[in-house]
Amino acid sequence: MPNISEAIIGQLPVVVPPTVAAQDAVVDFLNRETAKIDALVAEQEGLMALLKEKRQAVISQAVTKGLDPNAPMKDSGVAWLGEVPAHWAVASVGYHYDVLLGRMLNEERSNGEHLRPYLRVLNVQWGVIDITDLAEMDFPPDVQPKYRLRAGDLLVNEGGSYVGRSAIWRDQIEECYFQKALHRLRPYSPDRNTTEYLYFLMEDATRRGVFVAGANQTTIDHLTAEQLRAHRFPFPPKPEQEAIVVFLQNKVAALDHLTAEAARAIALLRERRAALISAAVTGKIDVRHLAPAAQAAA
Repeated sequence: MPNISEAIIGQLPVVVPPTVAAQDAVVDFLNRETAKIDALVAEQEGLMALLKEKRQAVISQAVTKGLDPNAPMKDSGVAWLGEVPAHWAVASVGYHYDVLLGRMLNEERSNGEHLRPYLRVLNVQWGVIDITDLAEMDFPPDVQPKYRLRAGDLLVNEGGSYVGRSAIWRDQIEECYFQKALHRLRPYSPDRNTTEYLYFLMEDATRRGVFVAGANQTTIDHLTAEQLRAHRFPFPPKPEQEAIVVFLQNKVAALDHLTAEAARAIALLRERRAALISAAVTGKIDVRHLAPAAQAAA
């Protein structure tokens, strides 16, 4: 219904208890019971907020300070990083990673003799690549080596409200490419770096607003390849990167599980709230004996 007029509202049939006292009993019951449910929902929402803060703090601590609390530290020279372990390198992303922006889509390339599936922004969520709805673009043989993804490539969203959002390609399908709205990061030396560590580092930097002008997350920005290559990040030795990844995978999984449990609890509470209101206002439950006075008398 595009709109609802006063006349339509006036014609709607409603269920009305026979007396004002009965109506008041329903209202009192619902005010009391929904307030209890709302308080429980607020508690779970508060828990989710704390878990989110804890998740970010755990990731930030691990990827910028390491796992050894007694490690000697040094000034990174990067304001948002502060101090990092003294034995870590601090270098531009482009020094360690090949950064490539994807192939531009145009009308001509939406058809052709070499149509291949490719990733778009909507396919790359945090930590997950959704391949259920892949578009196709023309990738002739001469450009296929440039844009074809390999297992372990890190995909990073280039712009919009999702700038910095990242996920790792894990060969979900045999052959796949990527469009211009995404950066592909691939280590020059897999013996020195792993994108698993860089993924967590990208998450920390993105959550802190490093890639957004003035840290304004509502700004529509673009993270160019030149800008991404120039950002300076901490790079531990690869064994340490791998240890950090294992630590974070376990910690984050535990926090995500608790967050999911809280979200399920909220959903159940809201279902309970809606069902309670529906039952009370349609007379499916008699609330008169549930009034405070009746409870006190009992």
